[in-house]
This record gives sequence, structure tokens and C-alpha cells, in this order.
Amino acid sequence: MTPGSTASEFSMAVLAEFVRLGVRHVVLCPGSRSQALALAAAQCEAAGLLTLTVRIDERGAGFLALGLAAETGTPALVITTSGTAVGNLLPAVMEAHHSGVPMILLTADRPPELRGIGSNQTTDQLGLFGTFAAFAREVEAPSDGAYDRHFPAQLARAAFFAATGRSGPPGAVQVNLAFREPLSGDIDPAALDRILGDLSDLDGRGGHSDAGADSADSADSADGAASAKGTTANHAGTGETIAPEPFTVVIAGHDAGDEAEEAARALGAPLLAEVSSGAHFGRNLVVAYRELLNLPEFGGRVRRVIVFGHPTLSREIPALIERSDVEAIVIR
Repeated sequence: MTPGSTASEFSMAVLAEFVRLGVRHVVLCPGSRSQALALAAAQCEAAGLLTLTVRIDERGAGFLALGLAAETGTPALVITTSGTAVGNLLPAVMEAHHSGVPMILLTADRPPELRGIGSNQTTDQLGLFGTFAAFAREVEAPSDGAYDRHFPAQLARAAFFAATGRSGPPGAVQVNLAFREPLSGDIDPAALDRILGDLSDLDGRGGHSDAGADSADSADSADGAASAKGTTANHAGTGETIAPEPFTVVIAGHDAGDEAEEAARALGAPLLAEVSSGAHFGRNLVVAYRELLNLPEFGGRVRRVIVFGHPTLSREIPALIERSDVEAIVIR
């Protein structure tokens, strides 16, 4: 390793800011060009700041990060080397786009002067994911010791906020980092102390993220599709007021359980909750909704659906929403 590597110092500063924002998982696909990022992630794990998981297959790594984000509500980082390694992330990026799950890709690249001349493991990486990426930015990682010390934190915050939906729909974001030789090295101890700053008290468990959590109650029953009785439901996210009406059901898609449960209780309506919604209990929950939707006595009487989240796990739900005799109100 080369003493005093600016690439390593810059990489550590970027990862440290992600930790401050609440990121706790990094999925690493090893490679030469990304070694500064890999070593920084390993140092953060050694300090108890995050969990580092190594995967050889980039496609699997992308979906692992997607699952971690779906479970925790906070984006996971994926680190790859240059070239086709980046292209293998596309399926997970597409899934993140359609499901609204945050994910941050740190893709290492060769500098501009080594592109387009036949260099090994080199392709046009920036913009590779097209409209499926919520954010894509090219950054030439410094190699000469001179860079704005505030820039790594600004870069991490821009990527994190884009991934989590602060500036548009949540999804996958790409930070394409072009590294020049030397690709890694030791970080000056004083610089390391400055970068890590107030992170020592987090110990991998705290953070300054505003990511949320899930909750629940208990029971069952499909009674209520015939006559939804209750009070007006107000949705805080949109300011929309939903009045109770007969033959109404509430649908909870991915990660929308809390909001859907609240609306179902307020309206006195049956709750049809997909397993990924996080809604597993409650007096309004209909357990066997897939079977019941095929029955004229239940599904045939529905005239209004209120949809929270993105339902993807059953054919019966989309079929209900698409019916010409059913009014669909999609909250998010």
C-alpha cells in the first residue's frame, strides 16, 4: 500500500458520511479499481460502524442490497469494480425503481484518459442504468492530495437524499468514482481521526437517519366489504381526505402497512395486506383475501379500493384494481 493515499482518504470520507446518515450495510464485490472503497468499508466494519458483506456475483449483490433496504428502510451500499461488473447490477436497479426501494451504488471506474482506448474492464458506466436510476453522478476521485474537504460529505448527502426520495421518487442511485493510480494506500492517522470525528459513539447501532419502523395488533374477518362504516380518514402524506363508502376495501402494498392499517381502521373497511406490507394483524385484516376476492359474495361486491404502496405479489389485487366497475384511489 502507498503511504498517504488521497484515494483512500476520500473513500473513507464518503463512507463516513453515509454512516452518519444511517447506512449500516455495505455489499462489496471485490475488484482492483474499487480497492480504496473496499478498504475503507473494511475499516468501518472493524470500527463497529457497519456490516460488510462480500459477494462475488454482482447480480446477487444488487438483490442482497435491495433486500437489506426493504427490510431496514435505509439504503444499503453496493461497491463494484469497473466494466461489466456495473452492468450486472441492472436487474436490481430496475427492481428498486419499480418498487421504490432505496439503494446506493458506488461504482469504481477508470479516469477519462483511460476510456475509449481499449483498456481492460472499461465501458461507458455513467448513465448505464438510464431512467431506472434516480440519480447518477460522475466524480473523479482526487489522487494528488488536494480536494475540498467538504465535498465527500456533500456527495454522500446528495446520493442518500436522492435514494430515499427527498428530491423525487426513491430508488437506486449511482455514484461513479473514477480512480487514478495509486488506487489505495494508508490514511494519515490525523486525517482518519478528522474524518471519523463523532462516529466513535455510534458503534454500528445509532445514526442520524430518519428511517422508520413497522408495528401491529390482532384478529381476522372478511365481513365489511358489504358496508364500510367509519370515520373520515386523513392521509398525512398527501393531505387527502377519504370519506367512508360502502363496498370499500383498503389494499396494503410493499412497506405500506402502517398507513393502510390506520386508514382501514378509520373507514371500518377490510384490509387486504400483502406480506411485504408489514401489516400482519389487526381487526380489519382479511387473511385469505386472495380466495375471497374470487367469490361473488366478497370480491364481486367491491366498488372502491384505496391502495397504499405498490402491490406486486398477487394477481387478484391488480385484477381488482383494473375492473371497470371499481373506483381506485392510489395514495402512493
